[in-house]
Order: sequence, then C-alpha cells, then structure tokens
Amino acid sequence: MLKVNRIMLMAFAINSSAPLILEVSHENPLVSVISIVPMASLTAMIYYYIKFDWNEGGLYSYSFKISPTLGKIQIYTWVLSYFLYIVYTADYISFYVLNLPILYSYLLTILLPIITSILVLTDFVYLVLIGTAAVQLLLSIPITWNFSVNFNSEEPSYLFSNILSSSLLLICLTLTTYLKGERKYANVVIYAFLISSFLLVVGGFFMPSNIVLELSAISDFSLILVEYKALHNLFNFIGVRQIIRNYIIPLLVILFTSISIINYKLFYSITTAPSFTALFISVLIPSIIFPFYKRGIGYILSIINSGLMVYGVYEVTSSFHGIYFYDSVIPPLIAILIPLLQSYSKR
Repeated sequence: MLKVNRIMLMAFAINSSAPLILEVSHENPLVSVISIVPMASLTAMIYYYIKFDWNEGGLYSYSFKISPTLGKIQIYTWVLSYFLYIVYTADYISFYVLNLPILYSYLLTILLPIITSILVLTDFVYLVLIGTAAVQLLLSIPITWNFSVNFNSEEPSYLFSNILSSSLLLICLTLTTYLKGERKYANVVIYAFLISSFLLVVGGFFMPSNIVLELSAISDFSLILVEYKALHNLFNFIGVRQIIRNYIIPLLVILFTSISIINYKLFYSITTAPSFTALFISVLIPSIIFPFYKRGIGYILSIINSGLMVYGVYEVTSSFHGIYFYDSVIPPLIAILIPLLQSYSKR
C-alpha cells in the first residue's frame, strides 16, 4: 500500500474542503465571516479525532469504540450517503456544471466512474489530487473575475438560516479521517480550513467568469475522488473482501451512474435527498460522542457540531415535499433501524 506522506495528506484535505466550489458560490461576506465560527468547530473536532488516532476507519472507528451499535448506524448511514454522492456527482458535473451537448454529457457521465475507479484502485489518486488541489488554488485567484459584492439585505431569520447552511459547506472535510496518516500531520485539516474559509469570504466580493464556473467541475471531480478513496479505505479497514471492494463496488458505481442517464434529472433528485440526510446523521453520531475523546472544550464542540448536524437533517427533510420527502427520510431511517434491530435480536 502506498505510504501517504504530508503532501498527499495536505492535497486530500484541500480537495475535501472544496475551496473553488466555496469561492464561486458567491456568498454574502457577512454570512461567510460569521459561519466560519461553526466551521472552525467542525474542523477542531476533526483535528482532535485524528490526533487521537488516524486510521482508515474514520468516523466509524471512533463511534464503534464507544458503542458497536452506534458504530454500525454511523457506517450504514455514511456508506449510503457517499455511495450515492459518488454516483450523482458525475451527473452534476456533466449536466449541470459543464452543461455539455447531450451526447457528450452521456459519454462523460459514463466515463467519469470508470476513470475514478481506476485512479482509486491504483492509488494514483493521491498524485492526481495533488494536481487538482494546485489547480483549484490557481483558479481561485480572482484575476478574470468581476468585482461584485454580494451584500444583499436579508431578514434576520433568513440570515440565521443562511449562516447555518454556509457552516455545513465544509462537512466533507471529515473525509480526511478515513486516511492512514501520521498524527503529527493532523494540522493539515486546519490549513485546509483556513484556505477554504478565506476563499469563501473572498468569493463574496467577486463574481466568477463563466470559464471559472465551468472549471469548478475540477473541484467536483476531486470531491468524487476523495469520497471514493475514503469509501475504499473504510471497506479495507473493516475487512471487506478484496473482490467486493476492488470489483463489485466499482461495477456498481459504473452501473448506477450509467442507469442515471436514462433520466438524469429524476435520478439526481431521488439520490441527493437521502444522501444529504444520511450524511448529516453519519456526522451527528461522532459529534455527540466527542466528549468521550476530548474533555473540556470537547463538550462545547459537541454541542455546536451536533446542533449543526440536526439543523442539516431538518433543512434537508423540510426542503423536500411529497414523494421526495419520504425519499429523504426512509432510506436513512432503514440504515438506522437495521443495526438497532440487530442489536435487539442479540439480547
């Protein structure tokens, strides 16, 4: 297995914090500055976790040590979320970010999971991530951007909800916990947080050009890579057989992504809803149990991060209606009930 050095860890952390995506979002600078506080809370929790133990088990390993049942709920919701994430992001790049002619979009949607699978399975992914991190930072320099300050006035209630929503943008930084890194390099997550939060604020003062908006697909592509690698590392950690993690999982990713082109709009809608809900639940669990690992400030960080994740679940489920509401609730609920029933049956 390839030894992950400091440069690779830094690149992985930068890509998981998606700096270019945050900058082109053109958020209200006031909202961005205030949202840095809860963002810092999430980053601090990640930092303390990997300072304690940095292995491929990630958030699952921390949860499982406190409670096997909580560990199973965490891993079931996390796998549900990120498997769907990997699949639908290919659609998002092809049909929404690049907005290519339909035939090219179909072709790219099919090629993306093939390319990412090869990169992840060969560990060449780390070298590619170094490149995508560098490209994102270069593109984030607002040379070709237009100066345009987003200071839209908002009602206090909307301002508060926007602050909380912006605070959740850095949630994928938790993917750094799924690496086998040296704990002395834990500060890479802090550097990634500082870079991305700075660019989030800067983005509020500049409107990106069309070419930069299209090139932000590089950031989305790199997110697929870090998510996919984290998933592969987790399966390796828990002892999933090689034939499953190296062949069956990639085939499923390619298969589901290929199916999505039948009706990409419907597919994107029905996969994003449960993915987001499951993601917030999967981070809620390690947020709740964090004081078991860090006393003192750990209680404060636990309250802030748990509150953020609960808000995330509320925001997702309340934004969908009709069949999409049930879609956002039922799959994550099943992922929670299965380990609970397994635990109950063993009594």
